[in-house]
Amino acid sequence: MQLWLEHLVYCASGGTGTSRLLVRKEGEWRFPPLAQEQAKAYLDELVDGYLQGMSKPLLLLPESAGAWLKACYDAEKDVMLMDDETQQKARSKFVQAYEGNMVISGEGSDVWYQRLWRTLEPAYYDEIIAQAQRYLLPVFRFHQSE
Repeated sequence: MQLWLEHLVYCASGGTGTSRLLVRKEGEWRFPPLAQEQAKAYLDELVDGYLQGMSKPLLLLPESAGAWLKACYDAEKDVMLMDDETQQKARSKFVQAYEGNMVISGEGSDVWYQRLWRTLEPAYYDEIIAQAQRYLLPVFRFHQSE
């Protein structure tokens, strides 16, 4: 998210280059240049979310929601796959990331999330997915890999 935020600020201020970050496991994260107005619109969306989060916690779980997005976002066609079969698989990926396993603790074991809810109710899941589409989907849309 930090690279995305920095890239938006760069493009909103008139920058026209590509932003890159080398990551050991994933290779390289790269974002192409965005039009100045487009970058400002995405920044406005993030600032609005920040302001909302100052009065009420945003239900944004980057690991779990990111697993959901990976399962149902088709980058080649730039569409969200909302059919039942894909959504079932995506929800399964979400739950795996949220609950973890015997080796890796899940995002749901975070004490701050546990303070918000004891169990992941359907309404919370729906809100987390809505927030993922609002804040994480643009990152998936513009992320380029080699």
